[in-house]
Amino acid sequence: MNTSVSNLAVDTGKIENVTSIANEIFQFSQEHDVLLTPGRYGTLFEYCRKTDRDLCRTIDTALRTGGDIATALDALGDAHSDSTADNEKVVKENGELISATTEKLIRLVNSGIERSDAQTEQFTHIRDEIARDPGANQGPQMLEKIIADIVEQNNYMREETMKLRMDLEDSNRKIVDLVEDLNNACQREMTDFLTKLGNRAYLEERMEEEARRAKITGDHLSFVICDLDHFKGINDTFGHLVGDEILKIFAKLLDACIKGRDVACRYGGEEFVLILPQTDTAGACALAEEVRRQLEAKKLMAGNSGRPIGKITASFGVASLAPEMSCAEVLKLADEKLYEAKNSGRNRVVS
Repeated sequence: MNTSVSNLAVDTGKIENVTSIANEIFQFSQEHDVLLTPGRYGTLFEYCRKTDRDLCRTIDTALRTGGDIATALDALGDAHSDSTADNEKVVKENGELISATTEKLIRLVNSGIERSDAQTEQFTHIRDEIARDPGANQGPQMLEKIIADIVEQNNYMREETMKLRMDLEDSNRKIVDLVEDLNNACQREMTDFLTKLGNRAYLEERMEEEARRAKITGDHLSFVICDLDHFKGINDTFGHLVGDEILKIFAKLLDACIKGRDVACRYGGEEFVLILPQTDTAGACALAEEVRRQLEAKKLMAGNSGRPIGKITASFGVASLAPEMSCAEVLKLADEKLYEAKNSGRNRVVS
């Protein structure tokens, strides 16, 4: 009975949260005169949850600039559904093709076995014919016939074996190509399109994986949240294309500074997360400081104009996993440290 009450309490909490978000969505639609459709409702649901920072930034920009909110919501919904549908289609189609090709392989192998059995039976028949009356089978004509039969059966088996080998090799190549396509689709599902780092889905998967490993082995595990300072000002001054290039430059810097099982992911917008296995807080701070120093030293210019962008800096929050902590809790702690870094002047590392 206690279990049922506990489960009911959890479900009620989820229902209350969904209801609260629904109220926000309806209030948003009334304030901005947006006709709700299923697609727009889904996009606004993610906006109110604040889980997709790129989506939130796009909607906030549309609100700030007085853009057409309904059009922005439709575009976001279409982009998300198209990307998801494309990857799901590739995974589904390749899975079906792999299954069909595997079945073909099994049929080929079974067919080869059946043909091999038939040839074995034929050779056995020839042997039995000779064994039945050895004396009668010793004449030149009979020996010639026996040899001709053996040669014929041997040639047939060699041709069948060669054909089977070619069919198997062809099917194997197809499976290799299909598996590669499937892996590429899965990789795209876990990769940030702009920076080519892991995306939020990949981040959450690796966080849980490394946390489980750290709790088993007792190794250190640290996280760093990195946030580019005054990034909105860069976008407003130089445009989003320049902003995107800066994000890519920062992503390359992060990737160059990590090693081994370390992982760099884009958390959303201008925020990134480093997962640092076998690294304590001091080591994570040292790495973050090196990234901060190298970024600050870069002299960047806006496109072909040669216009100086000015010094680009970032703030960093560092936290390490304790045995009793969940991944969500340690990431929240790192986010709090990032907030401290921002409030104490930016361009610094706080742990």
